[in-house]
Amino acid sequence: MLTIIVITCVIFQTAVAAYLLNINKVEDDFEKNMQKLLFVLLVHLCTKFFLIAIIHNAFIYGKLASGFGLSYGPMLLVTTMAFLKKPMKRLHIYLHLLPFAFFSIVYLILVAGGLTQHIHPIFIVNYTKYYVLLILISLIFYPCMVKYQLQLCPAEKKTLEGRLINNIASLLLVATIACVIIFEYIDLIYRQSSHVHDIRLFTYTSFALIPVLMLRYKLQKKAEEKMVREEEEIQIITTAVVINQPDTEKRYQKSALDASMLDEYENILTKFMEQHKIYLDAELSLEELAQKVKIPKHHLTQLLNDRLKKNFYKFINEYRINEAINKLKDPTNEVNILSLAYDCGFNSKSSFNSYFKQLTGYTPSGYRKMVTNTPAAEGPLSL
Repeated sequence: MLTIIVITCVIFQTAVAAYLLNINKVEDDFEKNMQKLLFVLLVHLCTKFFLIAIIHNAFIYGKLASGFGLSYGPMLLVTTMAFLKKPMKRLHIYLHLLPFAFFSIVYLILVAGGLTQHIHPIFIVNYTKYYVLLILISLIFYPCMVKYQLQLCPAEKKTLEGRLINNIASLLLVATIACVIIFEYIDLIYRQSSHVHDIRLFTYTSFALIPVLMLRYKLQKKAEEKMVREEEEIQIITTAVVINQPDTEKRYQKSALDASMLDEYENILTKFMEQHKIYLDAELSLEELAQKVKIPKHHLTQLLNDRLKKNFYKFINEYRINEAINKLKDPTNEVNILSLAYDCGFNSKSSFNSYFKQLTGYTPSGYRKMVTNTPAAEGPLSL
């Protein structure tokens, strides 16, 4: 019966994870990190399925814990920081994942030693008892860190991505604490010494919800995108109906936005641009910006044109130029003019030079000389 439950959970999780990997469209660092987390989960499940269904070794499966339990917490934290636009340094990421890598190697050694009977079963049992404690600590510490980071950004926590991260963190936290409480209570009553296996069974069953949460996120995101498209189609129809009316009347009917709504949208847009610096993405489009700030595309267009008196490209490029100015003003930042354009989100050096001179009256290298009195870096942009 126990084997049937385990295999059922593994097959279910594997099927949902494989489906998500197939449909998951990578759009940003958040999507990339979620895909990596999903891939690790899939490999974990395949490993367990291989041990219990192919090799038929119940002892290795039941008494030896793999290193994957130490990967979910760090990967969820990395995903969270990428979502909050606070990416972790690569060295820090490696340090967080180092226990996962180390104990994965130990796991492979113990599996080989257990199957060939070169390692005594008692050693494997004792090792797992202490190692499971390390997993439990990891699955409590990292979800708490993730939830703390989300609390620092309450607005982001309410987005689809924020809710997904928070739900996964809550699932890991609740499942782990429940494991400790429930099975330590059972051990206290019955004096059983085999509760490690039960804890992992409970955890695997709980982990079955992770792909489900990801699947729900993808479906909600697609529904949200569909709603935006429908709003755009309605707007096109409305604009076509009033095309022969006077300009003032057309503008009134083009959107139900009033001054207060425009003020609210402007505050949301300004805050989002300053916090997330999405303008550094050279491939940023009006559609993507509208999706990120949760403002319908036609409302965003009206905000830019009527309130800010700018089109989308001028609005974004001004942020990019300000980013370049801040980097050039920093005397401790050795800016290479050659790569500055690309770092600030421009696709070409000529457009960067043109916008920079239009806003400041200087070329990038000339501006740096003016504010820092240091020689400009060599390169095609050093005019």
